Amino acid sequence: MSSIGQATKEALEDATPSVDSETSEIEDETLVEEPAEPAPDLSVDVIFEVLKNERRRRVIQYLQANDGPAELGTVAEHIAALENDKEESAISYDERKRVYVGLYQCHLPKMDDMGVIDFNRARGRMELTDQARHLNPYLQGPVSRRPWYHYYGVIVLGGLGMYAAVLAQIAPSILTPQVVLGGVLAATAVCTVFHSLDETAQDAPDLSLQS
Repeated sequence: MSSIGQATKEALEDATPSVDSETSEIEDETLVEEPAEPAPDLSVDVIFEVLKNERRRRVIQYLQANDGPAELGTVAEHIAALENDKEESAISYDERKRVYVGLYQCHLPKMDDMGVIDFNRARGRMELTDQARHLNPYLQGPVSRRPWYHYYGVIVLGGLGMYAAVLAQIAPSILTPQVVLGGVLAATAVCTVFHSLDETAQDAPDLSLQS
């Protein structure tokens, strides 16, 4: 090979790593990660489909209480104890197996498809997704409310009692059927106003799905 050809070959070999390096840098610059799209919010239909079943509600409540991944066997044992009103150490093999199979074959895959949990069937592990936060308002405990039906009952019974006393002519002369009726209507109106204000002040949803 001539000296000119040898020099040309050596120059090309020296230039190749430089070209490869520049190509790699260009590729690195163009591979910009696109931001991940946020998962869509759970629809009302999905929320109520998940929560209409007591076992699914109990799965969510267990995962919320323990704040992290959980083993299927542990969750099944916990739910079996609740369903049979026993301590976890007292449940039988059949009671635990019945819940385990129901969760594994039906409820957990369905919850995974809905995006509420991540369920690894092979490892038997589950974890709440970020979307599960949409279920929180519906899993709150029962809202403390005044027994308004008691108040309405007292008004009605009181009115009937006074009306009976008027008919039996044992009531004070000031009480007439018209006075009794007016008093009942006025008391009912006042009670209704306060009842409406109390309902408006409630922050939590009226429907509680807590098991």
